[in-house]
Amino acid sequence: MHSEESEAAALRRCDWRFLLPTPPGGVFEHIVLLGAREGIAETIVKSGIARAVSEQVPGERCADALIVLRRSGASLERCAGCLQPGGVLYWEIDRGNLARTFTSVSSATEELRAAGLSPTGAYWVRPGFVNAQIYLPLQDEAVLRWYVRSLFTATTLGERVMEGVLRVMLSLGTRLTGALIQEFAFTGVSETESAPPSVLGDAYVRNELWRTVRRPRGVGRLSDQELLLLTPGEDNWSRVVAMPFPRGGREPIAVLKLARVAERNLHTEKEQRVLSEIRSAVDADMRRTLPEGFGTFCWKELTVGMESYVSGRLLAATSARWGNSLPRKLQDLNLAADWLTEFHRQTQVRRPKWGEPELAAWSERALERYEEAFGVTPAERDLFERTRERLGQLLGSPFPIVWCHNGFSSWNICRENNDIGVFDWESAERGPALFDLIYLVFRWNLELGHSFRKDAHIRAFRELFLAAPARHTARLAVHGAIQRYMEALEIEPRSFPLSLVALWTIRAISRANRAQLVGQVGPDPRKHNVYVSYLAVLAADAPRLFRSW
Repeated sequence: MHSEESEAAALRRCDWRFLLPTPPGGVFEHIVLLGAREGIAETIVKSGIARAVSEQVPGERCADALIVLRRSGASLERCAGCLQPGGVLYWEIDRGNLARTFTSVSSATEELRAAGLSPTGAYWVRPGFVNAQIYLPLQDEAVLRWYVRSLFTATTLGERVMEGVLRVMLSLGTRLTGALIQEFAFTGVSETESAPPSVLGDAYVRNELWRTVRRPRGVGRLSDQELLLLTPGEDNWSRVVAMPFPRGGREPIAVLKLARVAERNLHTEKEQRVLSEIRSAVDADMRRTLPEGFGTFCWKELTVGMESYVSGRLLAATSARWGNSLPRKLQDLNLAADWLTEFHRQTQVRRPKWGEPELAAWSERALERYEEAFGVTPAERDLFERTRERLGQLLGSPFPIVWCHNGFSSWNICRENNDIGVFDWESAERGPALFDLIYLVFRWNLELGHSFRKDAHIRAFRELFLAAPARHTARLAVHGAIQRYMEALEIEPRSFPLSLVALWTIRAISRANRAQLVGQVGPDPRKHNVYVSYLAVLAADAPRLFRSW
């Protein structure tokens, strides 16, 4: 493993920092860290989370933060004595550990109080501490209901069963729900009143954005909030998302986004600019489907972007849901494709012609960049020659430039009845039409049930774009959505293979660039680059691709 890669994994294991109150000066002076694997203490100091880290309990009250990870086996009552007054705690409990099998949320609360600490939060950590994707607050039944209703995605039979059990348990009370949880975490504070989570506190107090948010009537204090934390990704590329809820509220008040490292601050700032530009380009009905940017502020050295919450259930929670009916999934596809068609109709910037420099950047130049990055196989050379031949046939034909989301899938789309909302515009830019639609239909088709078979994504890709739709209901729906989109935007149908090749070419290059930035470059740039695999599928049957379109 490259040193940059292991360092990124260590920093991800420190996402608990986003749940703790901000220390004076923005940096902890002395953290006591128990149960951590090698390298995490060094990462904490190097990244500026703390000036000093001890991995054993000192014999004096010298720490302003105590971090007790699941492997520590430490007695909370014994190690809490190292905290100064006002010092903060993050404490992990793994009920898979025999010593913790019978520890419940309520008994852990009592243990924390017996150690002289005041609890400030309890969180269900999913899927687990090692690869945490969400810290879900357990104190408020309304937040748990929102999570199950809006975000919980049951892609397997086991998760579908868990979803049903959670719904039943929530109807009986949150304590019973807590009894089902394997891994959960507490935050606490020593000998002082409870404090709000760090990012939440700074957002409202230091930058006065609290006045901007459209909050429910009667909710006016920081202590009235619960904080749900999303920590996606496997490296420093993905951002952390904090969602504050009013006590008893049905949905988040706002959405706060920040990177794990300062090098990614520009992406957060860009999203705010993009939201402003896009919202100014569309009508009032379309604006209601998009987040509203509330600006940025600085937390420690990280830029935090704040935006409105877009209501609805995550589309993946229905389209990728195990056992959901095909008609419901087809409805999801058509609603999302129709939304995209209208959005691109309203955000169409211009219509350059094939052969002009603007389109060459996404066609001929993209092929050249791919060859520079990966070289070409004989099959890819044939594919690229056929692509250039089709470009020559279409010289002078117009093709629309639109606002591209560049991540338009069921994981960034929500649905409320028949209304669609779209979020996560970090990667959006002006670009060729069809890119977003191709990505949507491929990801949607993959989620129909192919996901867990060997090489499923390769077979699904081939079947979708190289096989005739015949009587296959899903493929017919996809081809129908593509046809409606191209008709609405007046796109020459023969342009489709060009867009298909260009999209995966550009994504292959972007994936290689990302691997380099996060320190995951190996001797073979093609290895682990899924988009190279998709191009290989097209290259293996290039004649059929260009005959079909």
